[in-house]
Amino acid sequence: MPEKKNHAWSYSSINIFSQCPRRWYGEKIEGFRQETSEQLEFGNKAHKEAELFGKEGKSFSKDFEFMEPFVKPLIDQPGEKHFELRLALTNDLEPCSFFDNENCWWRGICDFVNLIPNEGGGPPKEAVLIDYKTGASSKFADKKQLELLSLGLFNTFPSLQTVKAALLFVMLPKSKSVISGTYNREDMEKYWKPWDKLVSDLQFALVQGQVAFPRKKNALCKSWCPVTTCSYNGNFSE
Repeated sequence: MPEKKNHAWSYSSINIFSQCPRRWYGEKIEGFRQETSEQLEFGNKAHKEAELFGKEGKSFSKDFEFMEPFVKPLIDQPGEKHFELRLALTNDLEPCSFFDNENCWWRGICDFVNLIPNEGGGPPKEAVLIDYKTGASSKFADKKQLELLSLGLFNTFPSLQTVKAALLFVMLPKSKSVISGTYNREDMEKYWKPWDKLVSDLQFALVQGQVAFPRKKNALCKSWCPVTTCSYNGNFSE
């Protein structure tokens, strides 16, 4: 495990490392930060309004009324509902506090989770997991995030056997808004395998130092990467 406390990983951070190790190093070690965009601010507001609608019954503001037909059917279903549920695991895959910087190995946040009542009584065996998306297209939707959050749920709620998950694109017509997947506890080892490989690569690189974080040119370099000391960056400055 890395010695520094701020190296607990998440879907977004390990995805950055996979796309470009240099960017990961720049953000996590050197402190480069991406400027907040209008799209990001819009997405954050949408998530917050969905959370308050479900948790407190607060009406959507005029700018986000379009979300209610997507969110209301979810919260109307029976079950134990969680909004913006924070999950965290140690490297032994034991649940821990989201803010436990000493022991936390992985962190994830579920936009919406419903633990479905067990017809036979006892703890729930099935959960519904929703991740809201405010993008204008689902063409490049990545369900790996759902897989990882499902693993977090399995490790946090030992009775769960199945997680029915979906990316819900609230800006699209309902007929095109859902990208779904079903995940089973019996397949957890298979699900964890590629994540273990990526995290092992990251840990090895941390031991080696900056030389083990090479730059990788990709479509995000010119406009979206905050690491301006990389020559691939559109705002490169020595």
